[in-house]
Amino acid sequence: METCDYKSRTGARKLIDKMINAGLIEKFGERANTIYRIKK
Repeated sequence: METCDYKSRTGARKLIDKMINAGLIEKFGERANTIYRIKK
């Protein structure tokens, strides 16, 4: 949220979901242990 200057978690979550679906980033882990990595 802070990195992209989003006011709500929902907006940030939607952006992350779009990036995953577009193949730009990868999700690793679950819940509090989740990290996102830019695909190479």
